Amino acid sequence: MRQDDDALQQPYPDATPMAERFGQAMGVVLPGVRELHRRVLADLDEKKLGIGWWAPHPGTSRRVLISDHLLACIDAVEKNLVEARLHLLELRRVDEQLDALIAHAVKHDAQGRPFVRTPPRVKPADDLPYALAPLHMAGFFRAIGSALDCLGSSIVGVLALPVSILKADLDRAIGALKKLSASSSEGGKLQMSFAADLTQQIAAAGPPGWLPWATDYRNMLVHRGRRLELSSLVPRGGNVLGPDERPIMLARAVRLLAQDPALSDVEMLLSMAGTAPVLTEDATTTLEGVMASAQTLCGTASTALLDVWLKRRDQPALLLQPKEQWRDGRSSESRGFAGYKPGMAPFKPDQMVTDDTFLRRLKSAALDDGARKKWDTFD
Repeated sequence: MRQDDDALQQPYPDATPMAERFGQAMGVVLPGVRELHRRVLADLDEKKLGIGWWAPHPGTSRRVLISDHLLACIDAVEKNLVEARLHLLELRRVDEQLDALIAHAVKHDAQGRPFVRTPPRVKPADDLPYALAPLHMAGFFRAIGSALDCLGSSIVGVLALPVSILKADLDRAIGALKKLSASSSEGGKLQMSFAADLTQQIAAAGPPGWLPWATDYRNMLVHRGRRLELSSLVPRGGNVLGPDERPIMLARAVRLLAQDPALSDVEMLLSMAGTAPVLTEDATTTLEGVMASAQTLCGTASTALLDVWLKRRDQPALLLQPKEQWRDGRSSESRGFAGYKPGMAPFKPDQMVTDDTFLRRLKSAALDDGARKKWDTFD
């Protein structure tokens, strides 16, 4: 962790744009994502509204809604990967605390036989590292899954797939690509070519099965009962002697992740005879690998998306943005939730401090004061 902490204390390079500098410091550098975001942002049109060269498709209101959400999804790819990196950094910090707690957990009886006695946990603070580790583990997989799902939404938007972009994820995007049929049109060929490339990009980003495994782990942590958490104690390197000149074994914990997180605990226990229930590597090694694979996939896929975007921009008739991406048009549905103590923080948006990107989004969505009334007339 010392190396990571030192890196966080280094001043930002003067030339790094404000929106990119923290991600760059975290090692999350995605030129393809950033360039795609810049291109989509530049194509927002304050007169035609939304992506100007899509007009008149798929209707003004849908064009605004789809365009703005596409831009937000592209932006969220890097944001989520940065969050995954932060969870991984904090997990390493917690693991150092746990290692310190259990360093002397291995004892020896009078005959010299080893046994384990973990330190007593008598107050909540003693349990805190044990609670924080799964917290950051779940946060890591949530963030990785969100980055990949925002990539999926970006694919839906850029490839003009007939799928709801608001509810899209990577699985839905891949499913829509698989449903494509051979086409003689240039736009159809463009979609088919991207679909084939994406399959290869997923395979090249990591070992076989990395993507469905990571997705299963996210789903288990977010949607299902938590699986048993398994770990093992292993000796640290080096020799330490006690007062009696006998060697002392200093231990550290190795967290082990489920090999098949889609299974329940009972199913896992039933299959133990033929298959190891856990991966035979430290969890941190696995997480670093997933981080690298997700970052690689998001980078290569976004570069390919940028190529599609530029071709569509040069030839807008290649692919027409479908209405199915926002099937029901603008929604004003409200759950009616007003909070627990409404009125404590009155909202009076007469002034706002923001960046140029948000101002461009407002104007290209006809949300500035002079244009809001136009929404009543949009198709």
